[in-house]
Amino acid sequence: YITDNLGGLAFNLSHSGDWALIAFSRVAEIGIDLEQQRHIKHTERIAQRVFSTEEISALAENDYSPIIFTYFWTRMEARQKCLGHGIFGQRVASSEVGIFSFSTGNNFILSLAWGNPKLMPSMRFLIPA
Repeated sequence: YITDNLGGLAFNLSHSGDWALIAFSRVAEIGIDLEQQRHIKHTERIAQRVFSTEEISALAENDYSPIIFTYFWTRMEARQKCLGHGIFGQRVASSEVGIFSFSTGNNFILSLAWGNPKLMPSMRFLIPA
């Protein structure tokens, strides 16, 4: 999460594979994460270290599915980046931020978090031709 001192512009960026995303906001802190679906080793150990009890339970119920793991990972990373805590910093609960996640349909999962959970941001996507 980065802001300038002049206009209060917040922005965040993420990249994975050949894709990069930049998110901007003038009304709230913002965090974004993009992850390309891939095999991840030691998902159980990683989950125990960074996910909530509810997320760990959902992963275990689904045999640590890579898709579900990546979904939870992007949400966690976007929340942490939004409030500037880093992956292993103080945990940011889902209730502390607004959050929106989706799959791009081509093996990428994206999550966007913003610092005021009462707001619903206007989202626009620019994809170069």
